[in-house]
Amino acid sequence: MIGLYKCEDDYTITVGNLFVDKMLKCDDEIVAFFPEQSTEEITTKALQFRRQGMFDTASGDLVMTVCAQLLCLPIMVVLSFNVFLSYLPTHYPADLSK
Repeated sequence: MIGLYKCEDDYTITVGNLFVDKMLKCDDEIVAFFPEQSTEEITTKALQFRRQGMFDTASGDLVMTVCAQLLCLPIMVVLSFNVFLSYLPTHYPADLSK
């Protein structure tokens, strides 16, 4: 359970914090997304992203990928009538009923 609450602002803050937590782990997936940056630079970007209103394009591009992983759900972003991006989780929990 990821602890989502009752209003959209709470959802946004909770998922944003989960995203930052994932970035701070600097695992292979995160490091591969920022190949030219050190783990210290990735950590700095992550901590900046935690501040409300802060957005970094490179980090923002990673948000949908990480959200698909955190929520264990595919996400589709529709950019226009015939252009869309899909993000698929690479793993699912063993028991989805929990």
